[in-house]
Amino acid sequence: MRELLLFPAGLLISALFSSLGLGGGMLMVPLLLWSGLPIHAAIGTSLFAITVLSCSATIAYALQ
Repeated sequence: MRELLLFPAGLLISALFSSLGLGGGMLMVPLLLWSGLPIHAAIGTSLFAITVLSCSATIAYALQ
């Protein structure tokens, strides 16, 4: 049941955070902890996701 709540909660909070200019780690780590992931796994997952997003944004910018 928690998994069904994570997606809409993530969308809502990410829309709010992006409109305020806040980073994704402030959203992702608490949600991953809430879903039952250990703290080290939550931080590692957040850093990996941020790295992938940053690399894709860099590539998109370089191709312009």
